[in-house]
Amino acid sequence: MLTKCTLFAFAILALAAISVSAQGAKIPSDLQITLQRTMCFGTCPDYTLTIKANGTVTFKGGRFTKIKGTARSHITKASLRSLVRAFDRVDINSFDDDYSHGGACEGFATDMPSEIISIRRDRNTKRVNHYFGCMGSKAQEKLKPLTELAEMIDQVTNSKRWVGK
Repeated sequence: MLTKCTLFAFAILALAAISVSAQGAKIPSDLQITLQRTMCFGTCPDYTLTIKANGTVTFKGGRFTKIKGTARSHITKASLRSLVRAFDRVDINSFDDDYSHGGACEGFATDMPSEIISIRRDRNTKRVNHYFGCMGSKAQEKLKPLTELAEMIDQVTNSKRWVGK
């Protein structure tokens, strides 16, 4: 038979486990998420979003953005955790570093923009360059989750207020 002390210890451990799962994954102190969208031959907005572990968002706008230069805001820890989980869900480390030609790209078109996504955590960085000129069904299927991740970064940071589109 379990003693009252043993039962109490199990109860404390169970509450701790529930608390951790409710809060989500730990956010590493060196966490940095970056989304860079590059110019194209047309009017594609050129900007970089950087999100730090404390929730600070830095926008650097270039051509074809509503705000030129730097703007800052903040996202919640919950939003930051959802982004980290999204990186894990798409298995960011399973992507090649570059999708601009060769490999998954069965062909490519010129004058298209890129979205470059990176995450640094626990002293490791993963960076993926997705050039939208990378063509072919194999590439489209592989890169769809990456494009959705970039859209999520835009949504969570509300980049629309700075980009204007």
